[in-house]
Amino acid sequence: MALAASRWTVLEQGMKEERGWLQVAHQRVPDLQTVKSTEYDQYISLYQSLSSDLAVHHARIIQLLGVAHRLQEIVMCRDLDARYDEHLEVILKLQDEVNTSLRRLLAFGDAWSIYDLMTDKLDSWMQRAERELNSVSAQTVPPGGNMRQFWRAERELNSVSAQTVPPGGNMRQFWISSQLSIFEAKILI
Repeated sequence: MALAASRWTVLEQGMKEERGWLQVAHQRVPDLQTVKSTEYDQYISLYQSLSSDLAVHHARIIQLLGVAHRLQEIVMCRDLDARYDEHLEVILKLQDEVNTSLRRLLAFGDAWSIYDLMTDKLDSWMQRAERELNSVSAQTVPPGGNMRQFWRAERELNSVSAQTVPPGGNMRQFWISSQLSIFEAKILI
């Protein structure tokens, strides 16, 4: 009986600690609705840390459920396992939510890196095209102009701008967009 009392105490204390931790863990989950593109890496770190903590506490709850199962072999107590299964369900649901959000953040990070690369590429192309445009003067171009060069530049502009996927609410995207408009206006003049 002393063994059963000892295991019961360990079980109750452990589940009480896990219940408290789960309440805190729910509060630690950051809201992704407020993430800015400059903060995504911080949110990835937060979610990775939380995911790691959840894995540790998941293992602890599994261990405590094992204690409950062994205790039920010693003492006849109906539905002792079921009484603590709720903790396992809660942590599994929270793990799923956190891992889903973490995957979304990692995918955004990949997309953002590609976006950054494409905006740098676009910026470089615009500078090169600006230099080429400045080198072409009205005296060197016959009436009617060099339409082939114009359409090539127009096609490149559309191609490069189509590859740049703008995430919403970003000042850099706004700047690039305005630079494209200015550049396009210069080409058309």
